[in-house]
Parts: sequence; C-alpha cells; structure tokens
Amino acid sequence: MALNAGQPLTPEDLDDLEAETLTLSPAASGGALHITLNEGYQLYADNQSTIGADNSRVWLAGPNGGEAVIGPRAGASYFDSIRLRTDATTSSDANAYLDSSSQQLKRSTSSRRYKTDINDAVIELDLFRQLRVVSFQDRAEVEALGVAAAPHHLGLIAEEVHDLGLTQLVQYRDTEDGPVPDGVQYARLTLGLIQQLADAERRITALEARLGDAPPDGSAG
Repeated sequence: MALNAGQPLTPEDLDDLEAETLTLSPAASGGALHITLNEGYQLYADNQSTIGADNSRVWLAGPNGGEAVIGPRAGASYFDSIRLRTDATTSSDANAYLDSSSQQLKRSTSSRRYKTDINDAVIELDLFRQLRVVSFQDRAEVEALGVAAAPHHLGLIAEEVHDLGLTQLVQYRDTEDGPVPDGVQYARLTLGLIQQLADAERRITALEARLGDAPPDGSAG
C-alpha cells in the first residue's frame, strides 16, 4: 500500500503494513512532532538541515507523572545491557541512582527539602573496623574478557556488611524470597570516617589539655 505524505494515518492504514524502513519527514523544525501516542505521549526529533546543539535531538514527551520504560514489556525478562554512547564528561560527583528493585533511575539528593525526621545519627565505629576489604574479579568481566584479562577490583561483600548490622549501607533487591543484599552504598562509608575523625579530634584535644596541665619535668603534681 502507499502512504500519502501529509495525510493522517488511520489504524486501517497500518493493517498488514510491511516495510524495511519507515521514514517520517515532517516539515523542517527545531522540534518536529513525528508520532503521537495515547495518553499524551509524543515522539519529537529535530530535523533542520544544520546540525548543532539546538537541532540534533530526539526525545519522548509525555504527561506529567508519566513513565518511560526501556526493556521488555512484562515478565521477568531484562535487557542484557543498555549502552549510552556519549563522550560528554563532568568532574561533578555522581547524582543518580538505579533502584535495583524497581529498575527506576532516580536523582540522588541531599537537600533538607527532601528529608523528614532529621536526627543526629550514632554510628558504631567498631563495626566499621570489622569491614573486610577484598580484591575480586567481576563475573561479567571474566565472561567477556577471560580470567587473565579481567581486572581486579577492591570492594566489600554486601552480605558481610549486612551480617554486621550495617544495613543502612546496603542496597537490597526484592526477590520472591524477600529482599536480599545486592550492593554497598560506598559513598556513605565516608560518614563513618567523618565521625571517627571527630572522635579522634576530641581525644587529641583531651590529651593535649592533660599534657598542658602536667609539670614541665613530668613529675606528679
């Protein structure tokens, strides 16, 4: 069948449609609407002849509060990988988090605006001292590169961190048997170091005060 340019399509127009390539060419625009879907979802693409930062984009628009999913429609199937090919870089700290249970990509924030029930935390520093740092190879990298070529990494074992009771440092994944340790929130390990430094500073200050009160010859007063 032939599709006439400029004419809207009906569902019947797409019956038994077979094509190796479907080309959509709306009028030249810095944000041309190519496809409109149900519930207000739309696919836009810049199609001006000059390539640049402002006219070489493609994006999926949707209603406020909508959701876009990349992956199988339903069930327990997943993509093996999703690749983002870009050479854009930044020196900023990471500010995104992939939830291992919901598979949602979320912004990682620390503003008071997003927090409630804020209290001083008590960190058991003795538990931090029991953390075991290990050297290991990643299974996926071994499968892809081989044992000899796969790099070694330094890290912790999520199950061991969980067993120590440091559950706030563990990322969990929901399974049929309940949540299981899946990752470690390495950035939050620095919170224990901050408290340990503060504790060490208090000890040093107290020792310096005691030494300052001691007689110059070291004899008992």
